Amino acid sequence: MICAGDTAADYKGVCQGDSDGPLVCKGIAVRVVSFNEKGNCDKPKKPNVKPNVYTKISKYLSWIKCIIKY
Repeated sequence: MICAGDTAADYKGVCQGDSDGPLVCKGIAVRVVSFNEKGNCDKPKKPNVKPNVYTKISKYLSWIKCIIKY
């Protein structure tokens, strides 16, 4: 897992319901949203706001491919 966020002025953190949303690097989805603190839909840079937590996709790729076959 990794914590990530963006400090851009127009960025909003992930909100409840955004789970499985991608974290994209150079056009490739490398992680998906796992969880965030409840009600944390604001920028992670603001005081007392925790960053979003993402799970690495490649770690589960063989399982994902197996599930997709069915």
